[in-house]
Amino acid sequence: MVRKVKSHSGEIIAFGNLLCAMYNRPYKLRCINDLRSLVRVADFYCALPIVSNTITAAILESQILLHANRSWEDFHGHIYSELLVLAKKLRNPYLFRICFVHVVALFCPDPVTKDIFLAQDMQLNCLVLSQYGLVCSLKQRVHQILLRELFSGKLNPADLELPEHLVALMKYTLPRAFYVRLHDMVYNEISGSGLGDLEHALNDLLVNNLPPSGLSGGPQDRADKEDEFYCAKIKDEDLPWDPEETDW
Repeated sequence: MVRKVKSHSGEIIAFGNLLCAMYNRPYKLRCINDLRSLVRVADFYCALPIVSNTITAAILESQILLHANRSWEDFHGHIYSELLVLAKKLRNPYLFRICFVHVVALFCPDPVTKDIFLAQDMQLNCLVLSQYGLVCSLKQRVHQILLRELFSGKLNPADLELPEHLVALMKYTLPRAFYVRLHDMVYNEISGSGLGDLEHALNDLLVNNLPPSGLSGGPQDRADKEDEFYCAKIKDEDLPWDPEETDW
C-alpha cells in the first residue's frame, strides 16, 4: 500500500508538471525521479515536444544536476548516462550537452564498470566512444609534445616530478592536476621559451565545454576540481535526433 501511494504521488506530481508545461506555467523538479516520471507521462500523452521546450528553466532552478554531482561516485557515473538517455528522449540540447560531456569525462572502457544505459542505446554508445577517443588523442598529443620538449632540454623533468609519474605518463593515466600544473608552468614560468605547441595542446585538453548552469557547486564548478577531462563536445548536426522534426 505504501509503495502504491508513493507511486501515485509521483504520477500526480508528474501530471501536474505536464499541465504546467502545456499551459506555459513554471514547474519544479525536486529530484531525478521527478524528471523520470515527467518524461514517462509526457511520452504517454504524446507531449514530449512541449516538455522539451519548457524543461530547461525547470532544470536550472532544480537540484537535479547537484544531486547527479553528489551521486555519480556510487554509480560509476551512470546517473549521467540515465540523464543522457532522458535528454535524448526529450531532444533537449542543453540537458543533452551537459550529460554528454559528463558521460565522456567519466567513461571507463573497463567491462567491470559497464554502463548499462549506454549498452542499451548503440547510437549514444557510438557517440560517447567517438568523443572518448578524441579525449585520448588529445592526451596523446600532449604527451608527444611533452616528451619532445623534454628531450630538447626546454623542460626539466625534475620540475615536473616526472620520475614518480613516469608509469602513469606511459599509460595515459595521469590525473588532471598534473596537466593543470604543467599548463601553469608553461603559461606563467616559461612564457616565451618556444613552448607554444605544448600550451595549445594543453588548452585543448583542459577546456571546459560544459554549458553554464548558474549553480554554485554545479557541473562547471565540479569540473575545475576533479580529475576528469571535460573537453568533449558535440555539434548541433551530430545530436542524435532530427532538429527539423517538431512532433515525436
